[in-house]
Amino acid sequence: MAESIGKSEGGDDMIRLISAQESAKYLGLSKTTFLRMVKDSDLPQPIRITERRIVWDKHDLDSYIDRIKTEKAPKFG
Repeated sequence: MAESIGKSEGGDDMIRLISAQESAKYLGLSKTTFLRMVKDSDLPQPIRITERRIVWDKHDLDSYIDRIKTEKAPKFG
């Protein structure tokens, strides 16, 4: 029972803060492209949770996805 704390049946759906590598994968980007886009302020900025640990909030990444879906939606017809 203890192993299910913080996770849903689907796996890591409850994990909200993720690394640069995981964030890049979440968006379908290479880590290099992801970090370049963060540096250029095209993507959400990271959260420093310790001196050495930097993460991104999945909710911020989801908001980015929602924004680009409307801004960059293909126009048909």
